Amino acid sequence: MENNIKEIRERHIKEITEFQESCPHPEVSNWMQYHWAPGHYSHDVRTCIRCGMILKERGIENVFK
Repeated sequence: MENNIKEIRERHIKEITEFQESCPHPEVSNWMQYHWAPGHYSHDVRTCIRCGMILKERGIENVFK
């Protein structure tokens, strides 16, 4: 079977989304800085240790001011 990068990326995103939606989020991280690109901090987040989903955000209201 021959895949192209777009198909692989779409399948990967779908699998991650399904995994995060089914996760009970048993452990949550401490507050940590969210970097949308290396060296570019925007706000603080708490994520699920198991699936990586962002569960809480703070300071995001100041990002686009």
